[in-house]
Amino acid sequence: MRAISPVLLSALLLACGTEVRVEGDPVGQGGAGGEATTTGTPTPGAGGSINAQPPPPPLDGMPTGPGEQFVMQRLWVGDADRSGTPSPNAWHGFGYDIDGQDGASGPHCQAYGGADPSNAFTDGDAGRDNAFGRTWLPILRGLVADFGAQVNERLQQGEGNLLFDLLRVGSGDHLGSEGRIYLGSPTTFAPTFAGADLWLVTAASLESPPDLSSARFSTIGYVSQSVWVSGPGPLEIPLVLGGAELPLPLSTAVVTIDLTNGRGVIAGVIDVDLFVQVFRQFAGALDPALCSGATLEAVEDEFRKGSDIMSDGTQDPNRTCDGVSVGMEFDVVNVQISGAASPVPTPVPPCP
Repeated sequence: MRAISPVLLSALLLACGTEVRVEGDPVGQGGAGGEATTTGTPTPGAGGSINAQPPPPPLDGMPTGPGEQFVMQRLWVGDADRSGTPSPNAWHGFGYDIDGQDGASGPHCQAYGGADPSNAFTDGDAGRDNAFGRTWLPILRGLVADFGAQVNERLQQGEGNLLFDLLRVGSGDHLGSEGRIYLGSPTTFAPTFAGADLWLVTAASLESPPDLSSARFSTIGYVSQSVWVSGPGPLEIPLVLGGAELPLPLSTAVVTIDLTNGRGVIAGVIDVDLFVQVFRQFAGALDPALCSGATLEAVEDEFRKGSDIMSDGTQDPNRTCDGVSVGMEFDVVNVQISGAASPVPTPVPPCP
């Protein structure tokens, strides 16, 4: 299994010291200050091609189409650009401007634990908020060098794929577009990703299995400029590396899918407290000795120092940051969602 070990964890801490910084990145001058609390309203953009999802269409359009069902085929986590070329700065182009601020200005929430504000609050291209790519991805790649490649290897094998059921979408712009997002059940076949694969959803994706209408992640969005835009809400991104899972718990997220080419964007905020719990279980699944101890606590502290926003997507200069912005892109192809898989027993957590 290509995964983390205590030796790699210790080596990582020696390498990064007390703060992770990507060489060659521009450094802003962000920091705490001021009195205002700003909301996480994205800056308007065109067609999702600049730094935000397209704006809602006029109020008179309603969905009347046959709908679309998609499966995630590839996920761009930020360690390579869309051509597949590895780059420590690829994250710059992924995501949206969540807080509507220039990373070099503010006001921002207060950096955690004495973290350097100029590192914590630096944005990507056009104000994109993606502290995951900037500060967390180097940590994760220090543990798993081919992080993105491993995630996509599993996706190609039919493991860790998100499924999207966009009800009644069709041609033209419209409001009131319901979308359901499921975790696909690991396949017993080699997916072709040619549009005809039959895919089951996991029972854990449903509030009342096997009822597909009871999706845990359900949203009312819209279609504008041929882009489906979800409403904001929680989401979990399942990352599978080797034989272990590292789900990313987003407390709030917006998902967009370009219906003309299958390109998607996930932009949101990871709740750091929840992620630290998830990461501990991930590490403990690889080695029970990593369920606790000074090395693990030091790595968790590095994750917290990457916080750049509040977990609800706002900025509040009177509070300490407890969220990490994230921006990723993905590719989808058509699929046929054929039902729900049988429930499986909840695995025993490796760490108490």
